Amino acid sequence: MACKTEGQSGTRPAGTVPAGGVRARAGAQDKGTRFWVRGAIPQAAFGILLGLMANGGGSVVAASEGVVDPFAVVATLDRFAEKPIWPGFEPTKYPLAIYDGERTLLFRHPSPPKEFTLVEGQEQVWASAQRLDSMSWNGVIDLGGVQTAALVLTLEPGREVTFEASILLHEVFHLFSKPRHPTWRPNEMHRYSYPVADLENHTLLLLEGEALARALEAEENGMAVRWAATALQWRRQRTRPLAKEHLAFETAQEMQEGTAVHVARLALGTPRDTTRLREPRTPEKFRWRFYDTGAALAAMLDAVDPSWKRRLEAEPAISMATLLEEALERKGVVPAKLSTSDTATIRATAHQAVTELKARRAALRKDFLSRSPRLVVTVPPGAAPLRLRGFDPLALEILDNGEALHSHRFTLKGATGQVEVENPSFQRQRSHRHSFEGIGALTVPAGAHPFLDGVREVTISGFAEKLSVSRQGTVLTIETEGLRLSFEDAVARTVGEELRVLLRPQESSGD
Repeated sequence: MACKTEGQSGTRPAGTVPAGGVRARAGAQDKGTRFWVRGAIPQAAFGILLGLMANGGGSVVAASEGVVDPFAVVATLDRFAEKPIWPGFEPTKYPLAIYDGERTLLFRHPSPPKEFTLVEGQEQVWASAQRLDSMSWNGVIDLGGVQTAALVLTLEPGREVTFEASILLHEVFHLFSKPRHPTWRPNEMHRYSYPVADLENHTLLLLEGEALARALEAEENGMAVRWAATALQWRRQRTRPLAKEHLAFETAQEMQEGTAVHVARLALGTPRDTTRLREPRTPEKFRWRFYDTGAALAAMLDAVDPSWKRRLEAEPAISMATLLEEALERKGVVPAKLSTSDTATIRATAHQAVTELKARRAALRKDFLSRSPRLVVTVPPGAAPLRLRGFDPLALEILDNGEALHSHRFTLKGATGQVEVENPSFQRQRSHRHSFEGIGALTVPAGAHPFLDGVREVTISGFAEKLSVSRQGTVLTIETEGLRLSFEDAVARTVGEELRVLLRPQESSGD
């Protein structure tokens, strides 16, 4: 997906931005699971791009509402396209959709939807007097059956034309790269089982990021490559025990998003920006690190092997980390050494972050289970687990042991019925820390992965109204605002403040 929110699966340029407001399908092995992403996503989740440089184009900001002229954004994008950014990449050939607060403008689209009308005096520009539902965030959207780069200028008014154009360029690059490099797409389901609470992995991630930052900041190329070698040394140590699916997720993130970040930074003239490499992030926001480690690898490859992009186009299965490793080996680079005090500081930072994460998880779980009344649905031993058929990845907290706390919506389906939850009280928080007010649920996995192996138990609480329990024939139905459960031959009984539902054993859940 395009750079999303720090907490999910969308785009922005210093790192660049995510595709929100779009329903995205999981990988083939996760057939049937849907991600729901609707509503505005907090800009703060993606960090800030600093050091913007106007290259031949000015940095005009509208004086009134602070929203820049969309035509100026497209003109700046076209100037960016004059630079040799990536072999074969021609940004001016792709359709664009821009929302400016009053209308959605469509540029270069081959088949504009019927609600768009041609703008008088403009060639290949159409307008619609509304914001499209799919344009909740910057990203890639399907518009009239055509993949289109989308930019929402009202997300943070006051940003410069060059900034907005680089965000748009990031998304346009996805239009170019995704069809050419399908292996770059990360399987987002594997992020939910990523070892975020593993202290050593988080420590080495921080050490690797610091080494890459020093490589980009080094004034001499000789020192830069030594720090790059150090980063790869930390990486080898870190990834050796990492599960193959988690390593694949990291690599795909770097290839898909890191290259787009790199392209946007090249356009801005800031390919060696290190701001986001050192940006403090809690461990569970690990996926956003790979946007910037990927961009850093690309910047270093530009310095040591200018032909790397052409090789990548010819050998799409190879990674930037491998290309850099090979280039440094050819040069016989000796890694630099981080001082004992700097290493100790980073290890202490990592320890504090992981400790706080574990405490936060424990507190969330305790608070949720203290609420009453509760509905507990359990799959009996030996029976096929429930399967997650839809959920909101931006309203989700993964807890210890694969448990997951859902604060918005999800659907669990089994062979004899399903349970659906949609929290009417849900509101996205700019801090991305949801209060879990209203109806919510805690799922317990049937295996190692929070969702891929199925769910063996779900606890739901926070009802605004009393539960309505009925039975028609063999079908048990439980309903209230935001909840509907319906299972055949299920048994329900009240124990204290819990209504417990035991499902009928089945050999298959219908998969």
